[in-house]
Amino acid sequence: MVALRAMVSCAIKIGVCALMFMVGLGGVAHARSISGRVTDQDTGEPVVGATVTASSGAASYSDSAPTDDGGYYTVHGLPPALDFIVSASASGYLTEYYYEVTSFGDAALVDVSTYDAAGIDFTLSPAPPPAPRTISGRVVFEGTSNGISGVPVVAYDGYEYVLGDGYLGEAETDANGYYTISGLDNTETCVGVWTSSPYYVNKIYDDCPFPGANPPRDTRWYHSRASTRRRAETGCGDRCVELASIEGNSYHQT
Repeated sequence: MVALRAMVSCAIKIGVCALMFMVGLGGVAHARSISGRVTDQDTGEPVVGATVTASSGAASYSDSAPTDDGGYYTVHGLPPALDFIVSASASGYLTEYYYEVTSFGDAALVDVSTYDAAGIDFTLSPAPPPAPRTISGRVVFEGTSNGISGVPVVAYDGYEYVLGDGYLGEAETDANGYYTISGLDNTETCVGVWTSSPYYVNKIYDDCPFPGANPPRDTRWYHSRASTRRRAETGCGDRCVELASIEGNSYHQT
């Protein structure tokens, strides 16, 4: 009887061990990782704080990890998959996909179906400076389509103007009333534009008249976006021009 119990116990232990071995082979998917380094293409220095993202369509999974002080990263806990697309992005740089491409469609697939993937490195290129913006339009006699030549049109930072500064640029209308103010920084979020003529009643864009060649420094026109009441009282529209999205406007003159 004792011998029989020993044999049964041994058989059970062997079965459990065999079952655990089989589950380990095929029943449980071991998490994978993708690791590498991100550096600056021009200097070779590490890019600290870059974000590396790994995404798999087949596994419906995406995760990311930051780079450390040496530019190194590891994305842990990834499900085994053949189709991970890995990208690196950082402020001031163009986003890069592995391997050395800037388009998602051209990215090489990273396989972590069997093993971890190491050496998935990136060399980021500095992003080009933003293109300067222009403000263009036409000055006409009010109620007509007749352009006025020789009218100065100026642009100021709306917030800096009330402090006594903020000049951004200017242009003079041509024979048909057209003008273009060039070379403006596209990060400006509130630009005031107005005609500045000694011969006509000048206006701030959009259609807001004022006395003299320039509006008073203490004017609150730059708050017009947040002040519906003031717009109703003065009849003046929105005077903030966002250079990040401007294509060109017309400015009218009486």
